[in-house]
Amino acid sequence: TKAPPPEPERPALENLNPETTANPKTQKSSARGNKPVAAEGNAPANGAGQADLEARIIIPAVSVDSPIVLPSSADFDVLNDSLTKGVVYYPGSALPAQTGNGFLFGHSTGYRIVRNKAYTVFSRLKDLKNGDIVRLQYGQREYWYKVSSLAIKKADEALVDFSPRKRMITLSTCDIFGAKDDRYVVEAEFTASYPLRSVSAAASSS
Repeated sequence: TKAPPPEPERPALENLNPETTANPKTQKSSARGNKPVAAEGNAPANGAGQADLEARIIIPAVSVDSPIVLPSSADFDVLNDSLTKGVVYYPGSALPAQTGNGFLFGHSTGYRIVRNKAYTVFSRLKDLKNGDIVRLQYGQREYWYKVSSLAIKKADEALVDFSPRKRMITLSTCDIFGAKDDRYVVEAEFTASYPLRSVSAAASSS
């Protein structure tokens, strides 16, 4: 009898460290996650033209409204450069129209004055509560997710599972400015999607 194949590696948040420094240090990692289980709608497959699409994350409860960067490579030089431009969608994790877990991470800081607002984008992630809505604009639609959990995890414990057979996202940031030990980790489950032209009506009725 053949032995079962080893489980795919999952990226640990210690290897996906959104350090909040003016010159983020790069790290090397061989971690990689499962590809999304299935695709829906007309969204491109991961890595197939996604960098050409505009994407945005809006979290009204904590005043987040930021572009999402969709790098085509998980190289740490690329990821750290992307963090200076907004929230980063980890390559290989599920896109909004796909079944699976989409992983987004961004900077946070305790400083009041920061020139590059990308370094403050997830500073209030810790204030989210169960039931708060996270909105992702991608392609011609907006996807809504409801927060289901918020936790502080040690970096070596906080593995991101890309394999769940449901549509969800995981958000992560550093605990404090420059911290490497703890992570705020938010999970949210998909509830609905709307054509972008219908978003205003949906938001006003929620």
